[in-house]
Amino acid sequence: MFFADNLGSDATLAGLAACFEELGGVPKTALTDRMGCLKGGTVAGVVVPTADYVRFATHYGFRPDFCEGQDPESKGLVENLVGYVKSDLMIPAELTVTDLAAANTAGRSWCVEVNAAVHSEIAAVPAECLLSEGALLGPLPSLRAQIGKLVIRKVDTQCLQRIETGAGTDNDLEIMGGWLPRVTDASRCYLASEERIVVSSILRAFPEEFADHIEHQRCPSPRHDPMPKLVDLTDGHATYDETFWRKRPDWTYDPE
Repeated sequence: MFFADNLGSDATLAGLAACFEELGGVPKTALTDRMGCLKGGTVAGVVVPTADYVRFATHYGFRPDFCEGQDPESKGLVENLVGYVKSDLMIPAELTVTDLAAANTAGRSWCVEVNAAVHSEIAAVPAECLLSEGALLGPLPSLRAQIGKLVIRKVDTQCLQRIETGAGTDNDLEIMGGWLPRVTDASRCYLASEERIVVSSILRAFPEEFADHIEHQRCPSPRHDPMPKLVDLTDGHATYDETFWRKRPDWTYDPE
């Protein structure tokens, strides 16, 4: 359960993300009401989700579904749950949107209480069902989805170069560490994701190397180890890209 002070897309998607994290996984399908913030349109009676909702669903790996209009079996399911929360929690506890933190804290406590009791319709304890059915949930992504208007961030891209040449500082490491979790936000190309994985793994595997470069203002162990592209591997014989050393960051090559 998640309380918000508006029915906008950002608040709704943030609530869904919080619920997935509380469950510890992602269901294959998420059923919602026909909310204007999630509904992009209706074609032949079928609701088309908004682009933001599609991106969110793709990030978490679930299929968005909408209740049928004027259908008690689907719309009633959603509305009955909302009514239950209102009558059993919001009204008795006098919760308001003026203190969302307190409302959400109360909501989490209430969920623990009601989910530990036998449900009248399923004749089972929901918390125990979640333990046995949790394996059916999909995994949570490593990062929460980007929600809201994308902010273009300008960042110094020369951090690694400064550290390599002996001009780096601790601030360069902080810049890289803060930027890595967000560098692929809204990226449509997987190259950025690959670069993030490479840089992150190097930072984790060789922290002493970076510390030595910064402390001594030079490379403590200068060497010329290539990481060329593997062109072919036949009968245990590897063929590498001989032009690797001339390759530029923009994928062009220096003249021979």
